[in-house]
Amino acid sequence: LLSRAEAAEAEAEAERAAAERLRAVLAGQGCEAEAARCELSSRAAEAEAEAEAAKAASEALREALQQAEEGRRRAAAEVDSLEGKLAASSVELAEARRAMD
Repeated sequence: LLSRAEAAEAEAEAERAAAERLRAVLAGQGCEAEAARCELSSRAAEAEAEAEAAKAASEALREALQQAEEGRRRAAAEVDSLEGKLAASSVELAEARRAMD
């Protein structure tokens, strides 16, 4: 009877030790899961910051392109105006030459 009680006690102790090892493994996995969650959260924050920076750069580029287009239109209008003045001056010059002849 005593040996059965000792065997049962040894078995219970072995089960307690196995349960303790299992708890340690689960705790380690919990720590790993938390570390992975933190890493993913950090990466998500970095990706979001990069996306915001890209959005801001895109908006700045869009604004610069719009300003460049406006400048091109003004320059084209100025060229048209100067061409008109040149044509008028050419006509006046031709008339003056005819008058001198």
